[in-house]
Amino acid sequence: MARPATPICVLCERPMIPEKNGVYALLMAHMPPKIYEVYHSDKYRCTICGNEILSGYGNDAVIIHYQEDADERIARILALPRDVYVYVFENEEQKAFLKRSR
Repeated sequence: MARPATPICVLCERPMIPEKNGVYALLMAHMPPKIYEVYHSDKYRCTICGNEILSGYGNDAVIIHYQEDADERIARILALPRDVYVYVFENEEQKAFLKRSR
């Protein structure tokens, strides 16, 4: 019997629940960090420990940095409420740099 692809919390060994559908995953690259690709994803949360993950992104980017209108489209996403997008950093240095520059 096929089971749905519901993420499982490894710590609590329980299925996670969908917290929010349609969250943008903003993949960062380079230093200073720049948004390189944008994907649609879904945010899941563990009801026991509160751990959150993004799932379902990575197949087809909705925005890629070299597209003609990429900067405009990214600016529109960044104007949305903060719970609608998540930065995905390559390393802690990128994260710290972006935090300092805000």
